Amino acid sequence: MLNKLYEKANFSSEELNIIHNYMAASIHSTIQNPIALNSIPIDRLLSLKFKIIRFLEILPSILEDLYHPYQNSSINGPYVVIDECFIEAFRKTLKIISLDIEKHNNLTNNLVAVL
Repeated sequence: MLNKLYEKANFSSEELNIIHNYMAASIHSTIQNPIALNSIPIDRLLSLKFKIIRFLEILPSILEDLYHPYQNSSINGPYVVIDECFIEAFRKTLKIISLDIEKHNNLTNNLVAVL
């Protein structure tokens, strides 16, 4: 079900890897495919920021679409509960990415000021 959720938000596997790395870093956890977060290009971070914003905006309607078939049936398939912790993890990740973008912009502005 998570894959369907992420597909509806159009996250690529690379973007999901970046998001999961940010989430793991924010809780001081380990991750299967670690990446150097400070090496992610600014354009990728900006794109990801706007995708996460959009994801959080459309999440209620996506969840309604995904849960609707399960509400009135006896399907015994995998079912995932998207709770406030899941949503908050994306909000925190969005904040961290936004801060990284701001840091990058400040560094760029400082370099331009020096030149």
